[in-house]
Amino acid sequence: MRKIILCLVLVCVFIGGSLFAADGDLKVNGSVGIGIDPTTYKLDVNGTSALRGNVGIGTTPSTYNLDVNGTSALRGTVWTSGPNIEVCGLSTGNNYAYIDFRGDDTYTDYGLRLLRGNGGPNTSSELSHRGIGALVIQTVDSAPLNFRTASADRVAITSSGNVGIGTTAPAKKLHVIDPTGTWALRATRQGTGTTGFGGAAELVLHTSDDMQDGFGPGLMLSIQDNGAGPNYIGGVYATREGSDTSGKLHFLTRNGADWNSRMAIDKRGYVGVGTGTPANILSVLQYSATDPVADSWTAYPCDRTTKDVIRTLPNQSGALDRLLAVDLYEWKRKPLVSDEEIKTDVEKVMTPDELERRRQDLSAEKSKLPKFQAIRVGVMLDDPNIPDEIVSLDGAGKKGLDLVGYIGLLHATIKELALRVQELEKR
Repeated sequence: MRKIILCLVLVCVFIGGSLFAADGDLKVNGSVGIGIDPTTYKLDVNGTSALRGNVGIGTTPSTYNLDVNGTSALRGTVWTSGPNIEVCGLSTGNNYAYIDFRGDDTYTDYGLRLLRGNGGPNTSSELSHRGIGALVIQTVDSAPLNFRTASADRVAITSSGNVGIGTTAPAKKLHVIDPTGTWALRATRQGTGTTGFGGAAELVLHTSDDMQDGFGPGLMLSIQDNGAGPNYIGGVYATREGSDTSGKLHFLTRNGADWNSRMAIDKRGYVGVGTGTPANILSVLQYSATDPVADSWTAYPCDRTTKDVIRTLPNQSGALDRLLAVDLYEWKRKPLVSDEEIKTDVEKVMTPDELERRRQDLSAEKSKLPKFQAIRVGVMLDDPNIPDEIVSLDGAGKKGLDLVGYIGLLHATIKELALRVQELEKR
């Protein structure tokens, strides 16, 4: 009997408090140190712990396998055979619930924190990582990583690295699907500027070798139904032209196996229809001499239902005399050279005199082209006797020839000339 009492006294001294074991449960009022002495917490365990039965520390009676009232420190591995660990499960009201992971001496409060806010049933939850090292979320084996909202998959990353938004089976590195029938993708560049233009998205085609002409990125336009697809039906491409800072834009359409560029805009701004190498401001490819540029024309009505007739011109309208007062000229087109034609990366540092000489050289070269050698006959709009009805003006006040007015005046002149011939024939 004395030995039993002595053992109980020694145990009470070791745990630094009172020992209660009336019904098979262990109840301790004070601090418990297991594998460590002295203790600074209600439960201070250094080593692996396995708990069987009810243990109450700082509380009595114990209603749980381990019931600790106070701060606890565990310095080893804790094993539990239960399916869950619940934080803040015994508290009432709106409280923070979090688990802190500390692995260094810099961030002594936490290096990683999993936290539930105190804002009630609809509060936020956070995963907070400190330091400049990477926060890695990974699947160790060949499994996808899915992100869900409202219990539905929204973003998926496959084991091969493809990212799907709106799909768990992305076919490309980025695959976006919107099953609602609206636009699936939008890129917005936000700023304060109100003039000019800027890119909202950038497509880059990268090569580890040296770029050559014809190399460049593109947008493929495809369609798909429940039977087949996706099938490419059109596209827009930008390719290198001449240098690494010059490019050509191609517009492609597909006709079965025929998948080619139908229109191109080169680095000079020249437009080619049916050709990728336009020689003029607008070049339209004709496959034969009888191949029309247009198969049909839009005809606009020109009768009393669409025109407000002012009067019927008399036979002697004076149109002949008015045109007789206008001089006729033989002329050739001037080979004008734009600023863009003389600016290159190297020539941006040229002096104004050097740029002007370059402009004159280019003008001399262009003057040799057939379109600048052709001699034409016509009027000059700066002639003081030019009739007003054949002159048109743009918004800047520049004069142009109004072909509708010119044709009408020529018709009146021809009619008046024919009448004069008739009068002469009668004599």
